[in-house]
Amino acid sequence: MRLFQKIITILGTLLVIIGIVIVVVAVSCGGHLLEQEEDNKNFTTVSMEDLESTNKISSIRVDGESDKVQFEYGDEFKVVADKVDKDKFKVANENGTLVVEDKTRNGHKFLGMDITFFNFHFNNKAAKIVITIPKDFVSDTTEIHLNAGEVSGESLQTNHLILKLNAGSIDLDQLVVKEDGKITVNGGSIDMDDFNGNNMDIALNAGSVEVSGKFSGNNRVECNAGSAELNVNGSYDDYYFKYDVSAGNVEIDGESYHKDGKINSDKKDGFDLDCSVGSIDVDFDH
Repeated sequence: MRLFQKIITILGTLLVIIGIVIVVVAVSCGGHLLEQEEDNKNFTTVSMEDLESTNKISSIRVDGESDKVQFEYGDEFKVVADKVDKDKFKVANENGTLVVEDKTRNGHKFLGMDITFFNFHFNNKAAKIVITIPKDFVSDTTEIHLNAGEVSGESLQTNHLILKLNAGSIDLDQLVVKEDGKITVNGGSIDMDDFNGNNMDIALNAGSVEVSGKFSGNNRVECNAGSAELNVNGSYDDYYFKYDVSAGNVEIDGESYHKDGKINSDKKDGFDLDCSVGSIDVDFDH
């Protein structure tokens, strides 16, 4: 046992020495232990006049790497971005879709290398993007893909919604989804208050989803890990429920279910709840 401990100690010491040698050699050759990425993050303003196409915008698509994205209302479409790399930042009107795409990874490099771990990028300066849309604008399709970061806003209206979150948070109040929506959460959290949605499909692989508001049509919640909490404006008796529970837990109006079943099958609006691992909780305000 003592011999094994000595071997482990020797190996650990050797690894530390090797690490120190690498750092010393790198620094002596002009390298840096922490190399800050080139500061070419220019303040960028794009207004409707700057877009290549003059076609009327009917949809919105946002694709962010590690950003803070904020939606605001104003007189016209405008995008203001701070701390982004112009070569990796794109704003365009593509066949009526306002496209805002940012592949900037702000932060530091270790010995000249980017450090990324499970979609988390070690950064010290997140890009901030403010998207201004006209008042009373109803988007045909609103699509948001966020690798990490934050999205916030209120009173957005859309016919079709597509949200995909790998890490970070999405906080949208008074969101209206008129026809259908798809939400995929691989990590992080989504929080929506005063929600009004129809035919929602929520897939939760990790993290959490909390939605409070009105639901209509056929809604589906799939929980493979994490937790989903729906606070529904309405009565338990107004909705149907179909639930399929494996190792997780489904709670409907305070009652827990741990197997397959159906409730209120004659109702038009309702929820299809599929819980493999984690929890799904559906409550009602009356």
